[in-house]
Amino acid sequence: MAHQKATGVSGTLGFRTAELEGKMTTIEAGEANRLRKNSLGVGAITFMVISAAAPLTAVAGGTPLGMLMGNGAGFAGTHTNYLAYDLDAGVNRWIALNADMSHGSGQSDYRILIPDSFFINDAAHRYVTLYSAFGEQAGWSSGGGFEEWGLHGASGGAQSAFSVHKTASVPGETADTVGEVINYTITVSNTGNTALSGITVSDPSVSDLAAVQSGGFNVGDANLDGQLSAGETWLYTASHTVTQDDLDSNGNGNGIISNTVTADSTQTAPVSATASVAVDQRPDVTLTKTADALSVDAAGDVITYTITAQNTWNVTLSGVTVEDSQVTVVTEIVDPGAPILGPEWLGQVLDGDYNVGDTNQNGIEDPGETFEFRNVGDTNLNGIEDPGETFLLTNVGDTNQNGFQDDGETFQYYNAGDTNHNGVEDDGETFQFTVSHAATAVDANNDTFNDGDADFDGQLDVGETWQYTVSYTVTQDDIDNGGVVQIGLTHDNTATVTTAQGAGDEASASVDIEQKRVSLVKTASVPGDTADAAGEVIDYTITITNDGNVALTPTVNDPSVIDLAAVMSGTFNAGDADMDGVFDPSESWQYAASHTVTQAEMDAGGTIDNTASVTTGEGASASGGASVTVEQNAEVTLVKSALGYHDLNNNNVADAGDTIDFQFLIENVGNITLHDVGVNDVDTNVVVTGAVFDLAPGASDSTSWVGVYTITALDVGNGYHDNDAVALADEASDSSGTVHVVLANLMLLV
Repeated sequence: MAHQKATGVSGTLGFRTAELEGKMTTIEAGEANRLRKNSLGVGAITFMVISAAAPLTAVAGGTPLGMLMGNGAGFAGTHTNYLAYDLDAGVNRWIALNADMSHGSGQSDYRILIPDSFFINDAAHRYVTLYSAFGEQAGWSSGGGFEEWGLHGASGGAQSAFSVHKTASVPGETADTVGEVINYTITVSNTGNTALSGITVSDPSVSDLAAVQSGGFNVGDANLDGQLSAGETWLYTASHTVTQDDLDSNGNGNGIISNTVTADSTQTAPVSATASVAVDQRPDVTLTKTADALSVDAAGDVITYTITAQNTWNVTLSGVTVEDSQVTVVTEIVDPGAPILGPEWLGQVLDGDYNVGDTNQNGIEDPGETFEFRNVGDTNLNGIEDPGETFLLTNVGDTNQNGFQDDGETFQYYNAGDTNHNGVEDDGETFQFTVSHAATAVDANNDTFNDGDADFDGQLDVGETWQYTVSYTVTQDDIDNGGVVQIGLTHDNTATVTTAQGAGDEASASVDIEQKRVSLVKTASVPGDTADAAGEVIDYTITITNDGNVALTPTVNDPSVIDLAAVMSGTFNAGDADMDGVFDPSESWQYAASHTVTQAEMDAGGTIDNTASVTTGEGASASGGASVTVEQNAEVTLVKSALGYHDLNNNNVADAGDTIDFQFLIENVGNITLHDVGVNDVDTNVVVTGAVFDLAPGASDSTSWVGVYTITALDVGNGYHDNDAVALADEASDSSGTVHVVLANLMLLV
């Protein structure tokens, strides 16, 4: 857009004329200084007339355009703006300019006629300001240069007028980096018909503003006279280094770094031009989260997370909030106007500067002295709450009862929802709390600033990295996982960061949950399914299964068996499915062992119980047992036999008074040891003697017990003697049955 100004004095001519001159337009070969046909679109052309008495008529090629009356930015004086004519009223309109109407550089193409009577003849109002915008209509564009309005005075008098243009350039076309340089090009053109002197160009918001010179003169000073002659355009340059404040403020809130240059001369009022560069404000923050453990395997394990928030783009960030769902801090909302009251608030009763009980006035309650205190509301110190007095109580947290919250004291208040101040959430009351998920900022030196806040300004500056920490204690529920063993089970957690500028990010960390679980099953087999003889072999099969989600290193132990060994397939355990020598999840490894039944186990009866165990290098362990029933058979046999008789009367006949010796053969025909084995005579006629003894299975004894019987007359009359004996043990017994001894058949014993 070209902002042009024309000035002039009042005269007698009927019109003053503003002319549009096409300069520095795009030139094609053979068409020097001509506007390309259909190449110039006019989005809006607005004219400003200062202090004109009535609306004016603007004509460009017979088409009404528009004009604004009053004061415009960059022009001296205070004026009332009012719209004289607006081509864009109600809708955006535009005018296409015919390239064939171009008269070449320095020549007028369009003329605006303004009645001379509309001007006020004083220094503050003798000018017209015309505004035009080119190339805004889609499909149309302006040439490579600029268009400018010049003043044509019909009276032929001297006209002093000039214009200023300012353009800006920056790498990437936007300001997005602190330290990048915006370069400005400034041109000052004499648009009148008189030479201008005392040219000054000022711009307080740029650095190194300077004229572009050649040989001591501005490069635009064609006649090298040090004056801005009619038709001359002088060139200046300046620059501005983008600051962090430029980016943070988004160009003072309007999204641009706007910069205004003001040019002045001795003959004219100052004029200004503004150039703007868009601010590319890119607030961005990057969050990272790492855990100090790769895995956990037990309730109570603590995972400590380190969280960092880094400002990774070009805007200072404020209101930085880092939250983690694992953090839940519940804080009670209290009513500061509802203190929880304790004992009386007491103050000293003074006599001058000393307690009235301080008789020696040394400030110390010595033995024999009693310092006096009264409620601080007891104004007359009579110890009674009189009308107009209000006795005061201290807060329950006021341990020294001085009415002040000293270091180490915490005053207590009722919850804001505790309307009756009884400390109980009654029906109709709702106690109030705040819940925070804020991560803990790292502040090792306790200076209230995050340790990453290098300049201690409480803002996350570009390039700064702030630090936070969060910890999580693993629960049994985490390990149990609802009773499901899951390969790849993890504890996952996400932290978030938000900022007042809208930048945000999130970061997650996963920690493996190792379900270290192993089980052991042991089975036993024995012929007949029961142990019924010492020396019998029980065979055991031991199977361990990795029931967890991580590989284990097992050791199987069974001290009560012999030849415990892995069941192998080649060089690997038969249960090592992938034959990698690793006890992987879901694999079941096999072991075998045996046990020889002992007599002690048979004697003990019940069951032969055997337990195997497995331990792992990872801490998982299990055990399992197998039982075999002992089938005890306690059985004893007794054989009673007469060895002969002793002929006590020496008549060589077994008759009354002679004695018969009996032998008892006892045999253990069961499978357990018999204890306290002895013999007893059923009818007590035989005198049995001996000592009890233990008898192992399969063993027999015929010497430990003997019997002696004295023949009676009845026996002689009968010719025989019948007698029963019984073998007795703790575990079994047996009768010999009736032993029929024919006296005549007895052998004489010496």
